[in-house]
Amino acid sequence: MNNLTHCLKDSVAICYNGGAYGTYLEWALTTLTTPGDICVPFTEIGNSHNFKGNYLRFKNLEQKTISKFPPWVRMHPKTDKNHSLTENLKKILTYTKQIIYIYPDQDSVLLNINNYFSKVWKNWLAHQFTSYIDPNIIYANWPIDRSVPIEQIPIWIQREFLSYYLVPAWHAQVEWNHLAQWSDNRCLVILIKDLLYDFEQTIYRIKNFCNIEFVRPVAEMNRSHNIMLSLQQNTNQDQLCHKIIDCVLSNTLYSWKNEHFPLPSQAWVQWQLRNLGYEIQCHGLDMFPTNSVQLKKLIYKL
Repeated sequence: MNNLTHCLKDSVAICYNGGAYGTYLEWALTTLTTPGDICVPFTEIGNSHNFKGNYLRFKNLEQKTISKFPPWVRMHPKTDKNHSLTENLKKILTYTKQIIYIYPDQDSVLLNINNYFSKVWKNWLAHQFTSYIDPNIIYANWPIDRSVPIEQIPIWIQREFLSYYLVPAWHAQVEWNHLAQWSDNRCLVILIKDLLYDFEQTIYRIKNFCNIEFVRPVAEMNRSHNIMLSLQQNTNQDQLCHKIIDCVLSNTLYSWKNEHFPLPSQAWVQWQLRNLGYEIQCHGLDMFPTNSVQLKKLIYKL
């Protein structure tokens, strides 16, 4: 048994994909089990990245030597397209005491995707095309000069690319729906909606599962939790995007002019319409329509 295995044997691993509130949960559990003042970790964009915590890269699970680890460690269980979530979670369980597995539910898919797009890196496109995606995909398939940096390509090209790439990539990352095939008595599944909207009961489920003691009542965290919720701009995206699709297809007037409607959500609408047999006339469409009648005029049957 190496040093890392030894020092993680009493740790609980918080496993989550990007944008699924894993840092927030580690902060909450650390605050509940550590004496001292409650220091909120939130940034202006609503993530909890002012809290450092104990992040461990999955690839370092066997390699990194650490003298001591606290009760909580968090990690992304799948960071490579060739990885298997099931196999990685099994491996994590060989090193740790238990897993808390945060997973998106049906009503938090677009919440998760938008968080992943906007809260992890300063510019998602620039990061992805630097680290993972071949930029030739853009320059060979859209009318854009190679001298234009990825982050400066027109919005309509960004959106159309994302409509082909982002949702399938996210599905692959979380192996949607992985919960249909994964369970283990040492793994507690926490749905995003429960962490956000049933916070106290969810935290008590974790307390009982991990058999731990808190140094303060969970109710003392409610003020901080409400601050966190107030900073979440993407919580209505699943309902909004599904309503847009329904109203476009039913010829019902619906306006989202005053709604928060970020680029990943626009791309999802384009992706979903394509799945239903429609495409958007999107060449040069940097400004997405703001109501269902406008959008209906731009779609055509494939």
